[in-house]
Amino acid sequence: MTPRDLFFALFAVMGLTTSVQATTITLTEADFDVGSYTIAATSGGAGGQTVSSTTSGNPDGALSVLTNFHSAVSTITLFTDMVVDLSQGSILSLDWQVDFNPLNAYGQGQGFGLVVAQNGQYFQITDVTWTVGGWHTKVLTGLTAANFGGTLDLSQGAGPVQFGLVTGNSSGSGIHVLYDNFQLTLETTLPAVPIPAGLPLMAGALGLFGIMARRR
Repeated sequence: MTPRDLFFALFAVMGLTTSVQATTITLTEADFDVGSYTIAATSGGAGGQTVSSTTSGNPDGALSVLTNFHSAVSTITLFTDMVVDLSQGSILSLDWQVDFNPLNAYGQGQGFGLVVAQNGQYFQITDVTWTVGGWHTKVLTGLTAANFGGTLDLSQGAGPVQFGLVTGNSSGSGIHVLYDNFQLTLETTLPAVPIPAGLPLMAGALGLFGIMARRR
């Protein structure tokens, strides 16, 4: 067998292995410039919801959400840069953190939460803990699709997901809140580009071929 034949034989039997590695992705929104968010959905009585940028953040820019004065009102705001394509990997878990400043409490049942949009549906985790005045920080860790309920699918091959906030109230009043320093930390799986197990063997073989070629 010639060195050339031996090389291709080694390459054929070496085998290429694939592996999956954990990858951490951090998504952050702290400036809330116009165009960085959209009102994706609203519900409740007429009167309108207002979402806007403000400089009264913690610090600098913040997102201002003001709902109307009707019962069972909610506003879903999605961030344009927080879209994750699941075609090449899945989301194993996620941690969420946001600063919030409730400017008022007109009645009862005000609250907010994290939203995941997928295939035209909205899945959310809401928190009705509400303290008026001043900045507070909300942290949720180790979240999976099961925490959101419904048919949310964070596995590889599912539809892309987009993240945002839901703000609402269940009483006949309204709500005004500022948000800042929205952050998601995603533990994901992405296809790795592995080093073939037989690469050191092939490298040694190539070195041997070089010696044999020089001798010939």
